[in-house]
Amino acid sequence: MIYIVTALAIEARPLIKHFGLKKTGYNFFREYASGDILLVISGTGKINSACAVSDILSRHQPGSRDAIINFGICGSVDADCNKGETFFINKVVDNDTQRVYYPDIMIDHGMQEAGLRTYSMPVAFDDCKQSEEFVDMEGSGFFQAASHYLGPHSIYVIKILSDFLNETKLDRDFIRQMIESKLYQIETVLYDIKKMLEISEKQLLNQKEQKLISDIKNNLNLTVSQKHLLDDIASQYKIRTNKSLDFLEEYSCKRVTTKHERNKLFGQIKARLT
Repeated sequence: MIYIVTALAIEARPLIKHFGLKKTGYNFFREYASGDILLVISGTGKINSACAVSDILSRHQPGSRDAIINFGICGSVDADCNKGETFFINKVVDNDTQRVYYPDIMIDHGMQEAGLRTYSMPVAFDDCKQSEEFVDMEGSGFFQAASHYLGPHSIYVIKILSDFLNETKLDRDFIRQMIESKLYQIETVLYDIKKMLEISEKQLLNQKEQKLISDIKNNLNLTVSQKHLLDDIASQYKIRTNKSLDFLEEYSCKRVTTKHERNKLFGQIKARLT
């Protein structure tokens, strides 16, 4: 499944039409789905975005073949960039906490990459003296929430440059036209992400290793975030060493009865994989 989170309905409508998404019966957030795409409109702000991400991912319990994308418009302090251009975000900074998030971009997307700084309130050009090229109000909240459910190789932020922080009201028709002009580019990216995740899962872990990891998750009663972390570090171990995961078999037979036991054994597994 590919989950898409937009802040605004105007950002979502071209995607809804292009992918033939239909409104679901779930009404807390406006949610649209068809096939292996689910889109949710979060509302503006990093808190709203984080709430929407937590809501859909806690209900759907994503796996190793799932990814989530924050898509929408953004402003920029870099006048050399072109309005209407699409960018892959390779760094997200929360302006309030200064916490930094790094998507692990593993596809050849053909777009320019840039940094993004997330503010809690709308800002003007003169208020932005940081080095990140782009500015929004959702990115850091989206990424922090998604990180509890998915690894960084499954979390993406894609932005279309709409303004240079010098406009008080954006033209809705202009936004719609910008997004419509990039729909096939976005569709290609979604396909490449799905293909990458499928290939990674098949090639990195053989059937025996997949069962081993599944047994460890179940017997140790891992939390959702621990399960996703185990998937990530096991895959990274295979990429880094190309060695078998057989040395983890001792953990597939263990069963825990307390949180302390679980966390202790999971800490041992992390240490051996990293």
